[in-house]
Amino acid sequence: MEMARQFNLQIIIFTSLSLYSLAANKNLLTKISQASTILKIEMVFEPFGVEADNYPTIHSTLDFKANTGLCKVEYLSLTPKKSKRYSLTPKEMKTVQGLLKKMDLNMVQKKYSSDAPDEPTSYMTIYTSLGKFGISDHGLVGDSPLQEIYKIVYKLNQNIR
Repeated sequence: MEMARQFNLQIIIFTSLSLYSLAANKNLLTKISQASTILKIEMVFEPFGVEADNYPTIHSTLDFKANTGLCKVEYLSLTPKKSKRYSLTPKEMKTVQGLLKKMDLNMVQKKYSSDAPDEPTSYMTIYTSLGKFGISDHGLVGDSPLQEIYKIVYKLNQNIR
């Protein structure tokens, strides 16, 4: 009976230590994630595969240290539309940065894909103080908050005609 009691006590101690260790590791990962600073993101919207001349290629660079968001829109040479540039407002920059901070960059899916072959693709590279993270999204079907970021940065309602 005494041996069974010691064995049960050992199991309880081992389980408690294991749970404490798991909680400490999760806390450490959270602190690492929170300590990471998002420095810059580069985004490219590519219409390749889309059978419409109304879709542009959009190159975007959002530099959070300089608080600048610059985007260049280029249309196929077959269309009469001219290339243009636009900047994101300080409010848009703050919104995008807030959305990015909600993402767990270590857990986010790196590749999204639509079943339809003729959809545009977004490529996003996120530069942080701890490294860089890439996301490829064919069909713009990525999880939240990617959808919101695309709307703010690419301004597709204004750039697709």
